[in-house]
Amino acid sequence: MMTGVEALTFVNHLLLLPLVTWRDAALACPRHLATITERALADAIHSPGLALDVWNTRDDIDTAFCRFDCAEGHALLRERGRREHVHFVSERAALAALVREALCEQDFNACYGGFAQCIALTSLRSH
Repeated sequence: MMTGVEALTFVNHLLLLPLVTWRDAALACPRHLATITERALADAIHSPGLALDVWNTRDDIDTAFCRFDCAEGHALLRERGRREHVHFVSERAALAALVREALCEQDFNACYGGFAQCIALTSLRSH
C-alpha cells in the first residue's frame, strides 16, 4: 500500500534546499516531458484510496512554494512562465514520489527529473 511518506519526505527536502538549487532542479526538466509522462502519472494518482494523499501532496507543494515569495525567489522566477513551470515540475515530482511503486522506472525518472541531483531517491525511503 502506498502512503504519502515519500512525497512528504520529498517536500521536506525541498524546504531545506537553497531556492536557486530548487529552481535549477526544476528547470532541468524539459517542458515536453509533461506530455510524455502525463498519462502514466494521471493513471497512478487516480488509484482508489489515494485522493486524500494526492490532495495533501499538492497542498504541501503549494505551501512549500511560498518560499519563493521573497525578493530572492521573485528574482529567480522573474522570467515569463518560469514560476508556473517550477511549481508544476515540483508538484509532478512530489506526486511521482507518492505513487512511485505504481510507475515504471522510466516514467518515475522522467517525473522526478532534475531533483535526482539534489534529493537522492534513497533519502525518500529512509524516513
